[in-house]
Amino acid sequence: MKERGSKKKERQKQGAKSLLARMRPLIPEDPEEAHRIKAELEKIAEHGYETEISSARRDVSTREAAKKLGVRLLTLQRHVSAGTLDAPPLQKVGGVTVRLWTARDIESARKILATIKPGRKKKA
Repeated sequence: MKERGSKKKERQKQGAKSLLARMRPLIPEDPEEAHRIKAELEKIAEHGYETEISSARRDVSTREAAKKLGVRLLTLQRHVSAGTLDAPPLQKVGGVTVRLWTARDIESARKILATIKPGRKKKA
């Protein structure tokens, strides 16, 4: 299984290197702009096609959001069901109902979770 992934990654790198070779004649004369574009193309060639450009808008599942927030999945689900967090709406994706969390959703949840004290609440 790992070989298949590494072969795919290698093909992506080869394709990116080929793209870099074809793009070199199109680099502008302005040295600053040329340097910026060349650096971006080299980054693509080094890391394959997966750069910030392709992953700029990536929604994540509740499980991944919990991992990014540093809490367990069940903890995040409990806060959502209790209404202490503003969760994204439920969406149908491939016949499955999920919540897709954006970076903004995760940041607002992080701010709210920072104000909540962990543990049981004492009776008055």
